[in-house]
Amino acid sequence: MAQTNVSASSSQFRMCIRTMQSNIDEQIRYSNALRYFSAVHCTTAQLQDACYYLSNDVNKYNLARAAYPNVIDHQNFFNIYDSFTRLSYAIRLYHDTQERDELMYMENTYQLDGANDIDSKFNLLIVKGDLLLASNKFDEAIEAYAEAMELKPRNSITQQKIIEVNNRRVELTNSLAEEKNREQVFYRLLRQGDAELIANQFERAINFYEQAMNLIPGNPIAYKKIKEANQLKQEYVDVMVVDCQTDENEFSHIIAAIKDKNYSSEMRELSKTYISKKCFSIGQYKEIVGLFRVDDHKLEIIKYFYDFMDDTSKMYEFRNVFAYSSTKSKLDEFLLSKE
Repeated sequence: MAQTNVSASSSQFRMCIRTMQSNIDEQIRYSNALRYFSAVHCTTAQLQDACYYLSNDVNKYNLARAAYPNVIDHQNFFNIYDSFTRLSYAIRLYHDTQERDELMYMENTYQLDGANDIDSKFNLLIVKGDLLLASNKFDEAIEAYAEAMELKPRNSITQQKIIEVNNRRVELTNSLAEEKNREQVFYRLLRQGDAELIANQFERAINFYEQAMNLIPGNPIAYKKIKEANQLKQEYVDVMVVDCQTDENEFSHIIAAIKDKNYSSEMRELSKTYISKKCFSIGQYKEIVGLFRVDDHKLEIIKYFYDFMDDTSKMYEFRNVFAYSSTKSKLDEFLLSKE
């Protein structure tokens, strides 16, 4: 009845989760998780993280039932019921785990009350200690083992059991402390992401949220924040696209400023400055190009604003601004190189 499996390090657990993350096949994810959680002690939170990567309630049920004997915080096991889509599987899991333990404890108590010979009472006390240990009732488990020790002082099992209780107590303390630290880091990452989101630094915000989600995969908060950040990012881009335009009044002043320059080189430099800072329509780009007489100067400007255009599919229209076919060919070659 008492657990004999070994404790897993946090790095082993993260390796298990990474393996599940990297597999698109549900059954492979389930098999990996089942192999891991059947072999090591774990916390309910860790089991929840694994269930997050399983969509099938049957797989979640089988995994949770197999892992139950190795869960070191049975007092938190009720949290796993939230992992199921259908309530019937949560109820079934309760019947097959926690309720079963309660019934076994009641049966054990009844049998102890009726036990007369030393061997029967000793064995029942060991079972009682194991049941109490499974529920993390460490002091009561030690009392049961100590009572059994009084019946058979020379039997080494009771001493081994008491050592196991103390080891489990330390393991639980360390695991819960690690869970608490993981949770603190999780919320710190969320706060960092929130700060970046307020500053419209969407990619950095998403990066922080993804770190948080990888830390506690079963927690839906990070996922919701990633979804929110992506929505806000798209809304921001849409607004920028709508707002990024130059009205005709402003554009006429820009054209006048370019014309005021004495040399073509100065006109080209000023044109590039405006192109890099303003948003122009294709008609406005054509008007800027039309300010230059020399084909090479026109081509220079066209090549420059290529990377600033929202829709480059209409770049072929600029072939008509050239006087020479050779320059048109140069534009064709440039556009082909950009595909």
